[in-house]
Amino acid sequence: MKPGLLLSVLLLTAAVASGCATKADSSSTSDVPTEIQTVAVTKETGAIRGIVFDPAIHPLANVTVKLGGVNETVKTSATGSFSFTDLKAGTYFLMASKAGYQSAQTSHDVVAGDDQPPLVKIQLLEDASGRPFLELQEWKAFLQCGVWAVAVTTNPCFATGSDNVHEFVIGGNGTPQKALLEAVWDGTQPLGNWLDLSFDGACKGANVASPAAINATRAEIVKCGAGQTQLMVRVFPGATPGTPPVPTVVVNQDYAIYMTYFYGFDPRPDYTFVKDGACDPITVCQ
Repeated sequence: MKPGLLLSVLLLTAAVASGCATKADSSSTSDVPTEIQTVAVTKETGAIRGIVFDPAIHPLANVTVKLGGVNETVKTSATGSFSFTDLKAGTYFLMASKAGYQSAQTSHDVVAGDDQPPLVKIQLLEDASGRPFLELQEWKAFLQCGVWAVAVTTNPCFATGSDNVHEFVIGGNGTPQKALLEAVWDGTQPLGNWLDLSFDGACKGANVASPAAINATRAEIVKCGAGQTQLMVRVFPGATPGTPPVPTVVVNQDYAIYMTYFYGFDPRPDYTFVKDGACDPITVCQ
């Protein structure tokens, strides 16, 4: 890289750090995109010209730039450039915004008659809140005793040692796109090792064997969740399959329970944390 170009990049990088818009600066013609090298002005009016960059100092196209005071809006070009003309002399405020980025604002003083005003340089930082992501939570459930018989499942030891009900908190990022509930255990019960696993009791559940997985859509999360801030999970003895189902008795059985909340995307239908490992990066489970 040429020394002069390197110096320009370093100065620009330092100026736009911290995600803020910069004040206008004096730029040589070679630094200014062709379409804004000169702007139309008169003796009574001036203009604003500028460029919007991303965090890597690449020009950003289709950024909305709003000029305060006159309520005028333009879009940046393929070179990230924009301009406003026919402006009276004075101080103006600009706001730049684009989906997927944090908005930024700055001010600029317009001088009448200057057809090559200093270049306004604005940097937009990426907005991570709109990106797909997930949350993985773990719980060690335990049934000190329990019985399934004649379509009824009970936990008579709920007050003396069982830990079979748990609330998985939903983060402060809105309602997940999907929730995936998984359970894994080593069956040690001679009278049955099936599990009744459910979201908030009768809301949604299944009679399952290890390893097990059930999911909830966004609509089901809203339906099953307590104010959409958490999902309650219940672990009870299940019914051993048969005709009719065989009664189950559980004593001192533990379970590894995993809850994954998916935000902004759906995992592929066959993905499970237990089978496929962590969804990191998210392309692993898409």
